[in-house]
Amino acid sequence: MPDYKPPDHNRCTHRQRNGHRCTMLLCREHPELCHFHYCRWLKEQDKRPPRLSLVGAGQLDNPQAVRRSLKHVARELVEGHMTPEQAHVLSKLGRLLLFSTRTTRKRRSRPAHKSGVGRRAVG
Repeated sequence: MPDYKPPDHNRCTHRQRNGHRCTMLLCREHPELCHFHYCRWLKEQDKRPPRLSLVGAGQLDNPQAVRRSLKHVARELVEGHMTPEQAHVLSKLGRLLLFSTRTTRKRRSRPAHKSGVGRRAVG
């Protein structure tokens, strides 16, 4: 009598290094894995370092670099590598950086005031 194997659509899709497929039935929590491999997969997800960064563009000293980093944050959010709360914090920091690069650029482009000329007296 041949060994009984469950149908392929009810079996775990995990493959071992030697190419053999897992023979366990699917678990309820995951559409493709058995309970054992699902738990192992969860542990691997927890070991990955969080991908929180605004440094997708290098130095953040100009508006274009800040915009590139904000695109990077949006892409990470869509791909599921960060939570909406984390993306909100990073995008808020990015907007502040964008605002600060604009104001420093305006200050640099303004001519320097001579002492006392053109300024209003406070008082």
